[in-house]
Amino acid sequence: MVGITNPQWNSGPGLTQTQAANLQFTHNAAAVTPSNTVDLANPGYIAVGVAGNVNVDTINGDTVVVPAAAGIPVPVLVKRVRVTSTTATGIVVYY
Repeated sequence: MVGITNPQWNSGPGLTQTQAANLQFTHNAAAVTPSNTVDLANPGYIAVGVAGNVNVDTINGDTVVVPAAAGIPVPVLVKRVRVTSTTATGIVVYY
């Protein structure tokens, strides 16, 4: 991932200085097929096309069900998206 350090964004409407400093873009994306046993080939941030819950394993090994709104990245690094309890669809990982 590439961190963004454009000082003009720090003063722009809608972004706080902290949000602008933490803004990151990725270089790749891939569709996700949820699995209870297989990790993602490339861990990263996920987003969904249709809102719902997503059961994930974080990069640190925690398992948690998070609500995901359509088109809004889930702000945690994910290494696995589990089938069980996942109701969101159109899941994409950005890495």
